Amino acid sequence: MRGLYRYLSPFTPDQSGALSVLFELGGLVVICDAGGCAGNVCGFDEPRFYSKKSAVFSACLRDMDAIMGRDDRLIEKTGKALASFPEAKFIAYIGTPVPSVIGTDFRALKRMAEKQFHLPVVTCATNGMDSYDKGEEKAYRALIDTFACGSGLSSAEHVPFAGVWGATPLELAAPGSAELIRNGFTEDGVPVVTFGMDSMLDDVRRCGSAAVNYAVSPAGLAAVQYLQQKYGTEYYVVSPLYRTHGKNAGAGSRPSNADDSAADKTESYVSGGMPHPLTGPVLVVHQQFMANAVRGIIRASCRSLPSGAPETDVATFFDFAPGYAEQGDSRPAGEDEFISLVKNKGYRTIIADPLLARALPGFDGTFIPLPHFAVSGQLHAVRSEAEFLEPLYRELGRV
Repeated sequence: MRGLYRYLSPFTPDQSGALSVLFELGGLVVICDAGGCAGNVCGFDEPRFYSKKSAVFSACLRDMDAIMGRDDRLIEKTGKALASFPEAKFIAYIGTPVPSVIGTDFRALKRMAEKQFHLPVVTCATNGMDSYDKGEEKAYRALIDTFACGSGLSSAEHVPFAGVWGATPLELAAPGSAELIRNGFTEDGVPVVTFGMDSMLDDVRRCGSAAVNYAVSPAGLAAVQYLQQKYGTEYYVVSPLYRTHGKNAGAGSRPSNADDSAADKTESYVSGGMPHPLTGPVLVVHQQFMANAVRGIIRASCRSLPSGAPETDVATFFDFAPGYAEQGDSRPAGEDEFISLVKNKGYRTIIADPLLARALPGFDGTFIPLPHFAVSGQLHAVRSEAEFLEPLYRELGRV
């Protein structure tokens, strides 16, 4: 039955994805809920709450306020929240199932709040039912529409830079991955802003003047395509594991050009200097561009073998960009389709979040953990990108 999950926990929803994009920008973020959704967003879906601060408030909507759609009460509560956070640079309203059910007019809410508080207002009409990447897409678009200037910037703001979009903790391997991406591009002589982690509101204001944009996830792809539409900015899809095996490896936007670091890294685990091929066929499950990058690592590490790399497919429960997929890649609609996919294709190696192993109790092949925060949260979170990839490298390097 589609939608029935007997083994897996619910994935991170769209409201949390929207917050992930807005988290570090210095705004007052209001979750339009009765209290429960905000608790889940802050307590389970955003890992930075363990190390950083962000002004996130619950609207604490009462039953009758929600049923009657009393936006004036929500504006009143926003004013009280601003009193405790007067340095807010903007206000953001994030939707949940409550405003979705009652049909809240977010455009009217935006006008009311801007008139009352004289601050920019960002609204994300998320519904709590879509996946996290849909919320990221809505948040990116709302930020671009509200703040991006394109022209009219000062000369200091026109310093050439590249934008990396889709770089949130829900998309990347580990907390330090955004810094690794920036450092990798810096070595190429390109100053970089990672939109979603370690960026500021001023970066969003000048995003329309970027020299080039890169996407490290399908949600980031939606953002860079929108920026191309608005400002004509060139974009490419690159590996979210930039420092591991090069920006083009397995990305799909250009011919795969994996550098030697993936093979070198693998061979450091191997006593004979030769990697061991995974038993195929292989299935990699993550956000699509991360899974593509892992497939690129497998192919790069096995290219010196006479047998070559095993047949490797990518699957994702989230956004799926057909233009960056290969034959055999898929998007299971739910738990049952994932189980059927593994059974029907006869995969012998699965590389995925450990939580997905619950849905495959009879699987007798090799399961290699590849944590995805949007799937299992802190349960299987890793501290570094090296820790994220180590199980894969260890399996590739077994003798």
